[in-house]
Amino acid sequence: METFADQLQDAYFQRRLLEVLNERKPFQHFNRLIDDSKYRQDWFDFKAEQVEKLVLDKFDLKEN
Repeated sequence: METFADQLQDAYFQRRLLEVLNERKPFQHFNRLIDDSKYRQDWFDFKAEQVEKLVLDKFDLKEN
């Protein structure tokens, strides 16, 4: 989640995401902010890409 926030160009939203990650219940607050934002699809795309990379690395596979 921090990596996603770090790559955002919107400094205000980036700061808000990083703030909620340091609060109590960070996952809940992060998801609430993302769900109510224009970055929702970007988050899902980022997450899917990270999972794909993890699987490829785990099984030592090369991307086609």
